[in-house]
This record gives sequence, structure tokens and C-alpha cells, in this order.
Amino acid sequence: SELLERKKLNDSFKDIKNSEIRVVKNRKEFLNALKNKNVGTIIANCNEIKFGNKIIINRSLCITGQARLLNVQFVLQEKSLLVLSGNVCVDNTRKPLSLYKSKNIIEMHDYSVFVLSENATVNSSYGIGDSGAAINVLGESTRIYLNSSGHNFVSKGLINSNFASSSIFINCGKYFSYKNYHTIITEGKIIVKGGFLKSILVGENGNLMLNGGIIGDKNEHFVAAPIEVFGKAELKSGVVKSSSGVSVLVHKETLGEISVSKSKNIDIKGKILYN
Repeated sequence: SELLERKKLNDSFKDIKNSEIRVVKNRKEFLNALKNKNVGTIIANCNEIKFGNKIIINRSLCITGQARLLNVQFVLQEKSLLVLSGNVCVDNTRKPLSLYKSKNIIEMHDYSVFVLSENATVNSSYGIGDSGAAINVLGESTRIYLNSSGHNFVSKGLINSNFASSSIFINCGKYFSYKNYHTIITEGKIIVKGGFLKSILVGENGNLMLNGGIIGDKNEHFVAAPIEVFGKAELKSGVVKSSSGVSVLVHKETLGEISVSKSKNIDIKGKILYN
């Protein structure tokens, strides 16, 4: 249940609070702090740290400070928690025309939790291959909380989840993707209470609850609609902008469903199109 999941999350935050804090200034110090199971918070107190490798997260850990963490992939193992907070920026941006592969920033396995908070951000663009989403869900019952007030640009999309058991909660922040890449593609539950998102694709098993925030960019003509629904969507509050006059595209062949509140709190700028 939702209450049980929140209790588990609170317990994980308590684990972090009761663990040691390490201030690090370079890659070596960061990796040493990561290896130490007694460390719950790593404060990256420098301009940048270049990694070039995978970082395995197998406990509850908070990474904060003000550093840019470059060319890194965090792999969240089963039941782990990663919190990015402070002014930390994880940046996997390659150079234009780079022949290096683009990397997912976060890979999530069963029952793992990812929290983006305070002013922490994730950014990635360029690089070859199909990878390069910010958060790639690879396991059951994952939970993602986007509570950062920062500006996030991930050219190939912010979240990609093919799991009906995944849950995404968005409370604030700005999240952009490039041209025809949807910002979020999910087969699971997504609840938006605030923030700005370029676009959302709700898969056949997906369920969107829009309770606030702004979906869509006024200059956007590359996606069919800011909200594309193959599953279910419930629009109660917030603003949905339009792409070429269409705000929501509902796919009838997958029995896509949409319900729109009659309240004044929901503002849909364009048409709802049934395809």
C-alpha cells in the first residue's frame, strides 16, 4: 500500500540521517566514501568530478554538495535508495558529433528508489546509441520522486519505464527533452502535482494523474501532443499546452481512456484527439 511504501522511504531516510557524512574533493575520495558502508551522505565539495564508469548503489545514500559529476552511471541495486540533493549536477553531456555512446544516468532495479531534491539536476545530450535517458527502469516496483527546483535537459528523455509496477511522483522542477523524444515514457503510475514537463507518453498499462503543473512547450511541434495516452489519464488540475492545436492524443486501438475534471483548475489549451 501507499502508506507502507512511505514508511519504508522514511525508514531509509532515517538510515541516511543516522549514518556518517563524508566531504570529498576528488574521484578517489568519492569512491572511498562510497565503499564505506557506514557513510550515508557524500558531500561533493569541489567544481567537478570525472568518473567514466558505473557506480553501484547498494544501500541508502545521499549525494549532495555543489559539484558537477561527469560521465557517470548510477546503478541502483535491489531495495537501494539514491538521493541527489544540494546543487549537485550529474552531467553526461558528450561533445557534439561525439562517437562515444550516450549513457543512462540512473539504472533502477527491483524495489529501488530515486529522489531528486533541492536544486540537484540531471543533464545529458549527444553521444551515439539508444541509451541516454536520465532514468531507465529495469526492475519491478521502483519509485521515482522529482522534487528538485532545478532545470533538467536530457535529450533522449528523462524517464523510460516499461514496468506497470513503477511509480513516478513529480512535485516541482523543469524537465526537457529534445525534439521528438518524449520527456517521460511509462507503463506505470505517474502523479504530477507541479513543475514543467515537455511531454508524457502513457503506455497501455500506464496511468497518469495530473493534479497540477504544466505539460507542453508552446514552441513544440515535434511530438504528436504534450500528453499521448495508450492507457489511462485523469486530468484534474494544471495546464496542458498544445502541439499544432492538439493537447492530448488518445489511442483508441489500445482502449486508451481519459477523464477530465469539470473544475476551473484544469486548463487544456488545445483539442483532445481520439486516434
